[in-house]
Amino acid sequence: MHSFRKLFLSLLFPAMIASVAPAAEPQKTSSLSSLPLADQVAISTTIGKDSSAFYARATAGTVEMQDSAGTMKASFTDDGARLRTPGGNWGLHFLGYGRADHTIAAEEVAPSAHANRVEYRRGTLTEWYENGPSGLEQGFTLDHSSQIERLGGLTIVLGLSGDFDAVVDQDGHGLSLLDRTHRSRLRYSGLQAYDVNHNALPAIMAVDGNRLLIRVDDRKAKYPVTVDPIVQLADLTASDGQANDDLGFSVAVSGNTVVVGAPSTSNGSNLAAGAVYVFVMPSSGWANETQTAKLTASDAATSDQMGWSVAISGNTVVAGAPSTCLPTKPGKAYVFVKPGSGWTNMTQTAELTSTDGSCSGFSVGTSGNAIVVGAPDTSSALQDAGAAYVYVKPTAGWGNMTQTAKLTASDTLAGDELGYAVAISGTNIVGSAPFKKTGPLVLGELYVYEQPSGGWIDSTENAHLTASNSISMGLSLAFAGTTIVAGDPDNSDGAAFVYVQPSGGWVTTSSYNAELTASNATGRIQFGWSVATAGKHIVVGANKATSSKGTVYIYTEPAGGWMTTSQFTAQLHATDGVSGAQFGNSVSISGSTIAIGANHQTVGSNSDQGAAYVF
Repeated sequence: MHSFRKLFLSLLFPAMIASVAPAAEPQKTSSLSSLPLADQVAISTTIGKDSSAFYARATAGTVEMQDSAGTMKASFTDDGARLRTPGGNWGLHFLGYGRADHTIAAEEVAPSAHANRVEYRRGTLTEWYENGPSGLEQGFTLDHSSQIERLGGLTIVLGLSGDFDAVVDQDGHGLSLLDRTHRSRLRYSGLQAYDVNHNALPAIMAVDGNRLLIRVDDRKAKYPVTVDPIVQLADLTASDGQANDDLGFSVAVSGNTVVVGAPSTSNGSNLAAGAVYVFVMPSSGWANETQTAKLTASDAATSDQMGWSVAISGNTVVAGAPSTCLPTKPGKAYVFVKPGSGWTNMTQTAELTSTDGSCSGFSVGTSGNAIVVGAPDTSSALQDAGAAYVYVKPTAGWGNMTQTAKLTASDTLAGDELGYAVAISGTNIVGSAPFKKTGPLVLGELYVYEQPSGGWIDSTENAHLTASNSISMGLSLAFAGTTIVAGDPDNSDGAAFVYVQPSGGWVTTSSYNAELTASNATGRIQFGWSVATAGKHIVVGANKATSSKGTVYIYTEPAGGWMTTSQFTAQLHATDGVSGAQFGNSVSISGSTIAIGANHQTVGSNSDQGAAYVF
């Protein structure tokens, strides 16, 4: 009996959300917008199977599909697939597959349809399309036989036709389809490849005249292999951006609102006073856009660096301004409350200061009526021991105030820098001390604080979390529900440690539940420079990957709970990223929306202006 292996390749056309959608007007469906990112495609195709609105319909040798609004239509004939949009038409025709320059010409066959699926069956290879509210997914299922087992990587060849010019993204993971005015009308979404064990495989696209080549290095793959894209929904920039603003140094997302810090932005003559930009998703979905509002400080001063850290909870935005971290300029945090009419350019609602902090605002977090502010260089007898300050919203609303409580470590030492990163979830707070020493080694440590029954008061930790194989654990930090994630980017290629709260509450431990690494990490990519978590997903930024272009990894919790792994669920890139952009310098996740900062992205001719991206 012959031994066959199967190759699965799939590409999501962004918007039948968008099955190939207008680039500036991607759509989001309310039925899927609250679902975790990694589940959306699978659930979309399942919904498509159960809803006749997404079914294929065969008439006179042609099979047709459309999105629920009827604005994007796809037709399938023996000549291939053609997508019709208000901005023009685009065609894909499967030409063949093989290895290197040895390709097998495709047989022309008629499409077959069942429910929301269309197939072209060509012997050992099946090309298929599945329709659903999150998009029209294209894929290939290939049984490997001896006829293509030659030297060289696997190549799939598609013919291109229609009204648009295809321009390959710099990273080779997607296409922009430009009209005659060079406006990007459609997106053929980013390309990724991984095998059955989620080992990442190199995969790129290339355009050769009217041919699209998809190349996958599958020499070390264990089949089946999947090639999946993630749809980039928006590129957020500042309308008044300047070179060296560092927009994207920090990001936070809550529901349909993204806030982005630009700590090096000048305010009048005050250099690096900083600002925060607010972006609100339009009713038509995220699109490339500039800010809804710009938040600044009424008392802005040079080097305040407001926006070094940001957090959002509901209608409240918090922005840290650590300033110069000197006793004479100890830093603070600013609170902005959304006006009843919506976000608009404004100055702060309140200023939060500390009685003895230094570098206050280096990190911030908020949940409900509480805000936590990290001050890693807090003034005390122990220099740079650090602390975290808690502020509880007064009954009358936020106003200028000093801390409600100061959180410190029971084993504090000079140089620990507690508060380098902070996070809050409900009535629990975690603060990191990434430079905490254990003996002669710097390992880092996390301190967990539980709100007393009578409310927050000055206190030391209820539990501290360590890892014997860490190096500066806690340079980044995330906390949601019962899960704490601590980034350790200096640990070889980098790592992220996951701690899950035991049923009886947080306890001191040196045992983490999982250590996350990246199977395709090469060199010191600073994996773990930023982390975020929500639901069953963890997002990890590696801002020094690919000549500091940067990349971001997504992990999904297995059915049995978090466990140590190097196999990620997905990998994100910026389609317009440039070397040195540091995509992944900051990350945030809320529901199915991920926001990512690239603070050194070039915008127009402005180097280091920075940008944020929404997925």
